[in-house]
Amino acid sequence: MPIQCSPDKSCSFSGLLLVILFIPMALFGQKNDDTLTIDEAVRRALEYSHDLKGLAEQYKALVADSLGTRSIFYPEVSLDASYAFIGPKDNFTIKFGPTGFAMAPQNNIDTHLKTSMVLWDFGKRKLSMDMLGKDLQLLNANAALATRLIESKVTALVIEIAMLQKGVAIRRENIESLARHRDIVIKMVETGSSTEYEAVTVSAKQASARSLLLDAENTLYKKQITLSQVIGTLNGHVHPVNVSFDSTEYVPDIDSLIGVAGKNRTEIRIGREKLEKLSVQRDLLKKEMLPVLAASVSVGVKNGYPSDVDAVKPDWSAATALSIPVFDGGDVRHRRSALEHRFIAAQEELRKTVEQVNTEVMLAAQDVGTAYKKLGISQVQVAFSEQSLSIAEQKLIAGTITNNDVLDSQRDYFQAKMIHLQNQLQYTLSLYMLKTVEGVL
Repeated sequence: MPIQCSPDKSCSFSGLLLVILFIPMALFGQKNDDTLTIDEAVRRALEYSHDLKGLAEQYKALVADSLGTRSIFYPEVSLDASYAFIGPKDNFTIKFGPTGFAMAPQNNIDTHLKTSMVLWDFGKRKLSMDMLGKDLQLLNANAALATRLIESKVTALVIEIAMLQKGVAIRRENIESLARHRDIVIKMVETGSSTEYEAVTVSAKQASARSLLLDAENTLYKKQITLSQVIGTLNGHVHPVNVSFDSTEYVPDIDSLIGVAGKNRTEIRIGREKLEKLSVQRDLLKKEMLPVLAASVSVGVKNGYPSDVDAVKPDWSAATALSIPVFDGGDVRHRRSALEHRFIAAQEELRKTVEQVNTEVMLAAQDVGTAYKKLGISQVQVAFSEQSLSIAEQKLIAGTITNNDVLDSQRDYFQAKMIHLQNQLQYTLSLYMLKTVEGVL
């Protein structure tokens, strides 16, 4: 852009200033086709999340534990085989009378296939399996909660990056507007209708705007790096985002939202799962002192039977056993008492969670209404400040106002645009936050 200065060249530094201003912006504004939407960013973050991968492995471990625990419903089968040599005599004999008799062969063989199982335990094994099932449900609920937290974090981060991108664009627009205004002032300096002081004042405003732009670009880059880390792009690559700011009015129904949140919020689900698990534990402890009936069968071969101790003969045995707990020093009684207190504490925790969720819903709904009202106000403010700037530029050319008046109008206009952008961000975030507290995001 050619810059004309007054005859004494007092404005000649401005050409270099504009080069310094716009070259970095051109570099920063290079097109990047790797643009992320909210859904794509969330998908990548969930795929990359170390927390979710860890929970998945915990789930697999718990499933393996539950499958292993199912063995309590099946009989235990074992094969025992033994061989013993007695020497140096051929066999072990006892002298009785003129000849005596043999007690054990020199080669002792004993092989048996044994099986045993619990026949009846008043449902203790089933309750143990139910406990593992509750652990699986709790782990699923915690995974769902971790997923929702990641979704909320990534969504807020992407929306913030979108706001910063637009903020950078507005600041660049402000610099370009100041450059155009400076051209007008320089021409007015040449015609004698303005002073060099006013041209320098505009240049100073440009430098200040450029400093603010650098701050905005730096903040944007840091947020983009944070997003790259969250989605697993670890090579320093940054992603621009594409988000449409919502400006449609939404009037929430508080009662309906509270009902939806009560059904969908993972925190409430976790509280209920904890109560159910404690209830199963309580039922299991009630049966701790009940008897257990078991049976066993053994089939095999061995030697050592009179009258021929060397002969290997088949044998078998069958038995039943009834185990009745009699005294445990009060262990079960104290554990039941402790469990009752934990159950009551879990009930109170669930009530607190429900009340907290209801409060969050009401606050989020209030934020949506307030943010929408502010959005309408800032939209009108932008329209009026833009009109004011246009009138000020015309009056400056006509010579009825000063350069400072135009700079004030420019400042008001771009401040209004930044405020409107922040209100757009606030409204969009409030809608997402409302979905989050409902548990539907």
